[in-house]
Amino acid sequence: MDEMGLTPQDRPVVEKASSKAKESISEVVAIELPNGKMITGKQSKTMTAGAACLLNAIKELAGIQKDLHLLPPVILESITKLSQDVFHQQRRSLDSKEVLIALSMSAVTNPSAEAAKNQLVFLRNLQAHSTVILQKADEEIYRDLGITITSEPSFAGNSFYYSH
Repeated sequence: MDEMGLTPQDRPVVEKASSKAKESISEVVAIELPNGKMITGKQSKTMTAGAACLLNAIKELAGIQKDLHLLPPVILESITKLSQDVFHQQRRSLDSKEVLIALSMSAVTNPSAEAAKNQLVFLRNLQAHSTVILQKADEEIYRDLGITITSEPSFAGNSFYYSH
């Protein structure tokens, strides 16, 4: 990069993720859509920043309102309960894989969720950036979807290890 005079800030997604993280004081992932629009997702109690960003990106591509919830709380709670009760994991945010499974379940009865799910193929070859090193499950989903993602060299939270 140095030989070509490039910096990480030359990628618009890096600047968008960094500025959104500073403003929200949260972990953020940004994706640049084919039309140049930047979509972000931030860490919450419900889902990781990577999962939120994927969901926001496919909602945008499908033309679904931002405030429309595609994932019924009962499905999200069921996945969380399974993780805690069966796999003995502490309470944590759902990762991209778990959120996409929930989306697939919701798509059976929700046409908006189906429309959003159908947009996943259009994420291939897009650029993304995370303000923290992604969890393994999020990183794998981004790779499987064909999204090129980079991250800042810092872990989320105080732990050097992710539980999954």
